[in-house]
Amino acid sequence: MRDTVCGGRFTRGLRRLALIAAFAALGGFSLPAAAEESDGTQDEVFALGTLFRSVVEERAGSPSELMEETVGRTQIQLFEQRTVDEAIMRLPGVRYVRPRGGRFESGVVVRGFSAFGNRDAAVPLFVDGIPASVPYDYSMDMGRFTTGGLSAISVSKGYSSVLYGPNALGGVVNIVSQRPTKPLYGNATFGIGTGDTIEANGIFGTLQDRWYAQVGLSYLKREFIHAADTFTGTDSTGQERDTDRKNYGTRDKKMEFKVGFLPNQTDEYVVSYLRQTGRKGARRDSGSCSSTTNPECWALGYIESWWEWPYWDRETLSYVSKTHLGGIYLKPRVYYDKYDNGLYGWGRSYATRDDSLSRYDDYAWGGSLEIGTAKSENNELKGIFSYKFNQHKAYDLEGHDGGRIDGSDEKLEEQVFYFALEDTYRISEQWEIQGGLLYSRRQTTYAGEGLNIADLIIDYPTTDFGLTPPDIDSWDPQGVVFYKPTKNHAFHYSIAKKTRFPSIRNQFSNYGAGDTYNAGGAIGRIPLVTLPNPGLKPEKALHHEVGWDGKFFSRRLAVTLDLFYSTNRDLIDRSTVDITTYPGYAVQQVVNVAGDTRRSGMDLGVEYIADDRLLIGGSFSYLHSENKDVPAWRPTHPAYNGSLYASIRLNRWASLVPAMDYFGRSRYSSTGANRWAYNQGAALVDLKLSITPPMHRNVSINFGAENLFNTDYRGYNDAYPSPGRYYFANVRYAL
Repeated sequence: MRDTVCGGRFTRGLRRLALIAAFAALGGFSLPAAAEESDGTQDEVFALGTLFRSVVEERAGSPSELMEETVGRTQIQLFEQRTVDEAIMRLPGVRYVRPRGGRFESGVVVRGFSAFGNRDAAVPLFVDGIPASVPYDYSMDMGRFTTGGLSAISVSKGYSSVLYGPNALGGVVNIVSQRPTKPLYGNATFGIGTGDTIEANGIFGTLQDRWYAQVGLSYLKREFIHAADTFTGTDSTGQERDTDRKNYGTRDKKMEFKVGFLPNQTDEYVVSYLRQTGRKGARRDSGSCSSTTNPECWALGYIESWWEWPYWDRETLSYVSKTHLGGIYLKPRVYYDKYDNGLYGWGRSYATRDDSLSRYDDYAWGGSLEIGTAKSENNELKGIFSYKFNQHKAYDLEGHDGGRIDGSDEKLEEQVFYFALEDTYRISEQWEIQGGLLYSRRQTTYAGEGLNIADLIIDYPTTDFGLTPPDIDSWDPQGVVFYKPTKNHAFHYSIAKKTRFPSIRNQFSNYGAGDTYNAGGAIGRIPLVTLPNPGLKPEKALHHEVGWDGKFFSRRLAVTLDLFYSTNRDLIDRSTVDITTYPGYAVQQVVNVAGDTRRSGMDLGVEYIADDRLLIGGSFSYLHSENKDVPAWRPTHPAYNGSLYASIRLNRWASLVPAMDYFGRSRYSSTGANRWAYNQGAALVDLKLSITPPMHRNVSINFGAENLFNTDYRGYNDAYPSPGRYYFANVRYAL
């Protein structure tokens, strides 16, 4: 009976959706019969939102573009993937990490390099070529980025264009929006799912001779999550209970506008506005849950996170254009990016919630100018000059709208400047080379507020933490050579040096402020203090890759194979707690870890289009990591992961889409006794039925289930239960 616990709301919603679907199938929607759903082709990709795509039209499809892998809107909709991290999870070398932990963040790991997290975000996120990262810690919760309104997501692994700038230590993820392709352009989706999930999004626009305009809206809400098995957790009253409901919900809204001017066949000038508003936290049944006076209203199941985010918002205003002047082009980009989020801390008991709100009020602004050749047949030279200013400002409030708490203010600023050159030269029809050079520099200003070290300095007045951080700069060269003996086969070898600067959080973390640490024995509990480390060095990586891209059987079978080897040094991580250096205090610090971490492995991708009725595909990735200087260290990632999927057309109007994602076992910890404990691997199966009414080819009706067999794949000693079976249904429409 657990799978029907989604309750009457899902059943009633499914009935309503079935009525809508039946109405559409019987002709209730007056839609043009010739119109068909867009297939996510290049035309609707907002080309100015890309950095790596060739601007020379006749060279589109150059071998150098093999260094980026792209997931288009067609594939996103095929697998019903609702967030960006889910959308790229089936690319070889990419592993999806479900939402979990105190921050309830999700994201991906690219060849062992994390794309999220507050300490190790080594694969930065871009939106239409604009860096999207909280200025304080460079991290982003990728689960807050929904796929509604996207045309494509490109992923670079190891080697990435120098035009992206610094911090692309392990790769890059760039989200690209849509662009109207005809006078009446649009698509929309409405769906429901387990956990009181509601999904609604749409893009509508027009393309005219000299201009275009577009508006997009997206809404994704889930009230709670069903666990794969009953789980013994603690409710808000402090009582243990067996439950299959994880009382944690999310809500994400997105609104975007785009206006473009097209004076001629080659030039384009675009102003865009994007606003995201998010919320995540334990579900409430009444407004009185904002205080401790009525804790019972939280007793709806196991509450996974100790933190609640009443708002997680991002707002971006940008301008980008492309102008051709004879044999060169100019591509300026300017933007203003604002981040607001609030956090309620819960301590260790929901019945004694702390009503103070920790608030981030960060913003960034910047711009770049890209200049490149536009008409050379064999050589494409690009250069970029970029500047970005980040400001982090944080403070605590009494409740959501109360006054500021004295001594809680924190303000830091940084400036990042870089310039890069990238030259792609076609030697012959078979050989092509590309070289890149990036110089980047960062300056940080600390305002002298907000650190939790005041008491320690009073007790140890001779301590000097040197709160003026030095400027940091880096030179990063890279190169790749391509060999294409036939039109169906291409080989490449690349080498790239990459640098990630320490974030403001890395250097001036206030982690653990106000907490105590149990030192045991006669010492007992003592204050926990995080020491600043302004002299933290940047983290560096060197990537090697050999790859092959092949086509067989009239190009119906596509195979990609990459072998890679990376070294990673000056790893940035938090130290263990020290109770001896400053007696009476437990101290920790973000430091550069000694030794080189080495990663090697293989990524394999296969896709076969048998005919217009059957598509089969899959991926397999193997990753081995070690630290030569610390032999006892063990990696915590699975050695292998991958996927299998198919799209089977049953008849003219129905298709079946099965998919399976699998991952091997992994160690629970890198060091200590727990490095011998293992998280077990698992295979998760999804299944979807898609119906396209014959009289209305621009309507699709989709039903399905994720984690079909309700597999419980939580790790060893895991405090966070894994999500169980998820049912969904939706209707999709395209003009």
